[in-house]
Amino acid sequence: MIPTVIRSLALPDNGWRPAAKTVGFSPVRKVRPTAPAYLKMHAVIGGKNRWWMMAAMPKPALRAHLSRPDVRVFISLEGYFELNGSHLAYFGVFPEHRSQGIGRCLLDQAVIKGARTLTTSSHDSSWALRMYLDAGFVETGIHMEEWPE
Repeated sequence: MIPTVIRSLALPDNGWRPAAKTVGFSPVRKVRPTAPAYLKMHAVIGGKNRWWMMAAMPKPALRAHLSRPDVRVFISLEGYFELNGSHLAYFGVFPEHRSQGIGRCLLDQAVIKGARTLTTSSHDSSWALRMYLDAGFVETGIHMEEWPE
């Protein structure tokens, strides 16, 4: 098992600070991915960051999750995010588009679409927590979990 720090963050009312500059990226669109397509996005974007939870979910449960009305998946050519209600459940930029400012612009789109809370782990990209804080999210909790290797 691997010790993992989990941080909960929330966006206070009027706390959002849009990116100071925007970079060109393709528009986000809402999709209803198949379970295999969804797992492929997870593997490509989050494989190095230990995004294991959805891959461990039984396929019928994953299909049920993806069909829930409060689960909304948005994708662009550069990345994707998933909202479960107002919770930003997954967020990431495809490897070939990283380090170009795309993540911050994609986060702005997630906030526009309703993201108000999120959790991040010590396995996420090193820039992720700083980006969330720069956008106006504030830490509301921290705890430890043990994740499988």
